[in-house]
Formats: sequence, C-alpha cells, structure tokens
Amino acid sequence: MPVCSRTEADDHDPLPEEREAARRRVAAKRDLLSHVVAYVVINGFLVAAWAVTGAGYLWPAWVVGGWGVGVVFHAWGLFARRAVTEEDVDAEMTAGAVNTMSRGLKAAPRWWGRGRVGRRVAAAVTVSVAALALGACGGADSAPKASAPSTSTTVAGRPGVGLAQQLQEAFISAVNRIRPSVVEIATASGLGSGVVYDTNGDIVTNAHVVGDAQQFQVSLADGRSLAGVLVGTYPPDDLAVVRITGPNLPAPATFGDSASVAVGEIVLAVGNPLGLSSSVTDGIVSFNRRTVGEGNGVVLPATIQTSAPINPGNSGGALIDLDARVIGIPTLVAGDAQSGTAAAGIGFAIPANTVKLIASQLVSSGRVTNTGRAALGIRGASALSPSGAPVGVVVVTVTMGGAADQAGIRPGDLVSSVEGHDVTSLAGLADVMARLRPGSTVAVTIERSGVNSTLRVTLEQLTAS
Repeated sequence: MPVCSRTEADDHDPLPEEREAARRRVAAKRDLLSHVVAYVVINGFLVAAWAVTGAGYLWPAWVVGGWGVGVVFHAWGLFARRAVTEEDVDAEMTAGAVNTMSRGLKAAPRWWGRGRVGRRVAAAVTVSVAALALGACGGADSAPKASAPSTSTTVAGRPGVGLAQQLQEAFISAVNRIRPSVVEIATASGLGSGVVYDTNGDIVTNAHVVGDAQQFQVSLADGRSLAGVLVGTYPPDDLAVVRITGPNLPAPATFGDSASVAVGEIVLAVGNPLGLSSSVTDGIVSFNRRTVGEGNGVVLPATIQTSAPINPGNSGGALIDLDARVIGIPTLVAGDAQSGTAAAGIGFAIPANTVKLIASQLVSSGRVTNTGRAALGIRGASALSPSGAPVGVVVVTVTMGGAADQAGIRPGDLVSSVEGHDVTSLAGLADVMARLRPGSTVAVTIERSGVNSTLRVTLEQLTAS
C-alpha cells in the first residue's frame, strides 16, 4: 500500500496563487495608506490655514492641492508596492483570514471602488469631501460675526481694542477737544459758563447768566482772565453773546445739527458748576424737542432733555456728543413742585440750531430780527375768575399793524384758546405759541363783553421786545 506523505511544498510553501494574493494585499495596504496620508495631510493643512485666515476663497484649492500632493504620494505608493519582500508576504500569510484589514480589503471592492484605481479615486473623494465639510464648519466659525457681542468689537471698529476702552477713549478725546472752548463768565451777581462761538472772540451763553450786566470777567481754560463786553441778548430764547479780545484766543467750538440728535445718544455736559472750572458730567439724550417753561413768561421750544447732571454754573456751557460737537447749551433743570428742589437727571439745553440762528444775528447786528418763533402781537396778563381760577389772557396792548391788530383783536379782549389749545394763563399762551410758526394762520377764540368769537390770525415774528 502506498504511503502518502506531504511533499516539501506542502510543508513549507502555500499555493503560488495564495502567495500572490498575499503580495497584492500588502501592496494594496501600502497604496491605500499612501493616498490617505496624502489627502489627510494636505486637506488638514489647508483647512487649518483657512480657519486661521478666514480666507474663504481658498476652499477650491483644497481639492486641487490634495490631488496634487496625492500624485507625489502615489509615486511613493508605486515604489512601496514594488518593494514588497518575501518576509512581508510571509507576515501577511501568517495573519491569514483573521486579519480584519485583509477582510475589509477583500470586501472593499463592493463599496470602496473596484480595483486599485477605484480604491484610489474613492479614497481621494472621501477624504476631500470630509475635509470640505470640516473646513466649512471651521471657516464659518472663524468668519467675523458683526452681531455677536465681544470685547474685541469696538465703537470705532478697531480690532483688538475692547468696547469699554474705546468708549473711554472717545470720552477723553471729546473732552480734550471741547475744554479749551468752554469759558467761565463772572458778573457781580454770579458765575456761569460760555462757549466760544467764532474766531473773533464771540462767546455764546445764556441771557440769564449775563442778566443786566454789560461788563464781564471771562476766565479761559488755560488760566488766563480777560475782560468781556456784552454784544447782545435775546431773552425769549435765553441767549446772549459776550465778546473778548486778546492774543491767542481759544478756537471756536463746532456746533452740530440738533435736529438729528437721537434719544439714547451719549452726551457730556461741560461747564463750571459751583465755580469748578472745566467740569464734565455725562448722560444721555432723554428726549428731543421738549417745550419747557423757564419762568417769567419765557418758554423754550424744542429743547434737548438730558440725564447729564446740570448744576448751578453749568448754564451757558456746552452739551456735546462724543464727536465733541455742541448740540445744545445747558440752561435749566426740572424742579419738583412738591419739594421745591431740582429733580435729579432731568436737565434741558437750548438746541444748537436755535443757538446758531440767534447768535449769528447778535454777532452781526446786536439784535434779533429772524427768531423763527411766532407771536400774536399783543401784551397781555393772566386773568382770573372771581373765584381765583385762571381763565385766560387779557389783552393789555395791541401792536399797531401787527397780527392781532389786523385780525380785529382789541385791548380788553380775553384770549381763551389758540388753534384748539385752551389758554388759561400767559405762560400757557407762550407755550402754545412756541409750537407754532410765524406766517401760519390760526384760530383764536376771544371773549368780548361776555360774547365769545373766533378770529383768524396770521401769526407774526416774535421780537426781543
């Protein structure tokens, strides 16, 4: 009986087909590794670069760059496949079917691509798409977000400077620019402030600051004290102009457009409260175009209400925005009728547009002819009923040829309504007139000899007298 025994090949050598299959698996692994490394390295590098620079236009270069470097690694893969040694084949044969990578590679052609070319293409596409997705996320996160709050987002948009620091710098800059243009005005009766209006030494201030005085002592921010004289005054808008002379006079302030001032805008009040020169308080614009009564029949239309503290001595100074533009002249604070004290955080400033209109006329001629304010053309007084209740304004005199005279209003008439607004006092009439414009025609209700009638009156220009 023949004895069957294994041959040398049976003991030491597998079938040639199995060794060739093992050789191809080793080469395929190295080929795949070379491509994966290529695409991961290049795409990772470009994604990182885009995330840092935020240069979104680089994304098309990801794929191009990945494939470009892939060519280099492909050449390396070809070399690696050819450099497979018999020891590599033996190691692969030893791993056998239990090698998970081998099983994956055997199954790979079903989903990874058929053959070497298919695997290379699939690897490149897969890694590149993954890099694109990661890059898009990174790029989106690194792109500037205008709406996101950040300490690096600044008032003026300077990167790297915090919001608080930039706001502080804006405050300091505005104060430094306006301070030389704010002066202290002293009279025999008290102190106030003023703002340099032009290069000729004209200073605008409040009429109640100058009072009846004609001569003044004006102290500049640099410590000098100069003599000042009255140029003109306009009590209905509580404005006056004082002039100083001398060398190296301070530069005039810049006056802004008070009509464009927004509620909530940050403002600074600069003046000399209680004799403390060049003092600064801050706040916001609480309301624009508020009509307020100052007393003694003076009604100020379209004032700027501010929360910036205004103290005695601030009158006539500057209310500025953060660009150092004067938007108003601080004039008065609201009073608490019950306690008789000033209400905190409620101050009023004459708007810059009114200041420019009035001051320019005082500078040029010493008087005001174009006030922009309406008048009836009468002198009157508050009237009371027998019980003491206010009932209107009794006409004392009528300006000959004026608005009231032409409409038929006579001394002794009782004005009780103007354009549908009840008038119970002289202050009430001034308040209504402050809201109207010269040249407009309004309905005025009067009582004469116990009979009420309504007249049409074309309003005239308010004058200083």
